[in-house]
Amino acid sequence: MLFGYEKYDKIVYKVYDKKLKQVLGTYNNYLLDNTFLVGHKPTIADLALANFLVAYFRYHLDEKSRKKYVGLTRHFDFMIHQKSFVEIIGRVWNCETILRPIGYLK
Repeated sequence: MLFGYEKYDKIVYKVYDKKLKQVLGTYNNYLLDNTFLVGHKPTIADLALANFLVAYFRYHLDEKSRKKYVGLTRHFDFMIHQKSFVEIIGRVWNCETILRPIGYLK
């Protein structure tokens, strides 16, 4: 639904958004006190998380939303600027306006 592949369903969207916020909150809470997911240097776990988050930071997490996830945003910003990440994924821009599904009504 994030990319408009599914028809907008308000109930499904709200459930999905709530679960996404729970997952992001869990990672954020951990990363507030830790620089990396495992140990003291980047691992494949950090790369996997950053890769998973690319779409959310591009389309779903605007500046206001990113302020709620300070630890996660710091981790993501660090990872996306690593040479190996940029070589594989490319440059990543953060979301300015949240991409809403077609038919989305507040």
